[in-house]
Amino acid sequence: MRPQIEMIRLYIRMCQIPENRINKKVFLWDRNLALAGHRSWNKDVKSVFEKCDMLRIYENMPIMSKEKIKEVISTAKAKLMADYQEKWEKSVTEKTKLRTYMLVKPNMGVEEYVTKPIGHKKRSAFACMRMGVYPLRIETGRWRGKPLSERYCEQCNERTIECEHHFLLKCSKFNNQRDVMINKVIENFPGFTLYDDLEKLCYLLSDGYIETSKFIVSCEEYRI
Repeated sequence: MRPQIEMIRLYIRMCQIPENRINKKVFLWDRNLALAGHRSWNKDVKSVFEKCDMLRIYENMPIMSKEKIKEVISTAKAKLMADYQEKWEKSVTEKTKLRTYMLVKPNMGVEEYVTKPIGHKKRSAFACMRMGVYPLRIETGRWRGKPLSERYCEQCNERTIECEHHFLLKCSKFNNQRDVMINKVIENFPGFTLYDDLEKLCYLLSDGYIETSKFIVSCEEYRI
């Protein structure tokens, strides 16, 4: 989104420059190429204005006050963000492996765990778990062409599909590691005990990223 906003900002700035300036002449030459249907920077800018429902600004090349420019940029950011959000939501819902990701990430944006110093190994494992690509049987069975109903957990004897919910909250093999995780989560957030399983899963894969990432990594050496 940032490059598109900068294109709008530069276009508006070029509109303010006197026509006897060399950079304005080059700008107008490029604009004429766009109007003639040729590929040019102006043609790309025009498509951005169209996305933002601001084609009139492109066509009229208005001289604007600083306040008006800020208003245009703010509106453009909101329009582009809404467009990106819609495309992001569509792409997420079309991929079945993102079943858990859809639960824990309702909005597009940078998650807190990405910016915190929790260590590369824990961050990577946590991200994979959120995105449904951690090597649980629900994912590895897909690689091998196993029906979903047969992707049983190989870590315990419960004949249950090994999904993110089973691994984080149910698998008996990791009860000791899980107790450490849950106790620490409750210490930091007592309300966790009132959640149902789905709410617990969502918390562990969002706000509880520190303890969850530790749990995932601590279990890796015991997985078969």
